[in-house]
Amino acid sequence: VLGAMIPIGAGIVHVLPLGTVTQGTLLAVAAGALTYVAAGHLLPEAQSEQRHAIVGPAFIISILATVAWFTVLI
Repeated sequence: VLGAMIPIGAGIVHVLPLGTVTQGTLLAVAAGALTYVAAGHLLPEAQSEQRHAIVGPAFIISILATVAWFTVLI
């Protein structure tokens, strides 16, 4: 049921004439909710597992790749 909220919300935002400030606010709320879930559930679970030497460099490379990807697209 909750998985259906993303396309429903996207459809509502697409149909309604919302300003850029309102769309930015909605995006910020969605990002905050995602961050809350990640920090509250996924991070403690990841910390309980054993650490591998590749995790740190892989994380940094993925962040740099994401920034590069969006820099090229914009």
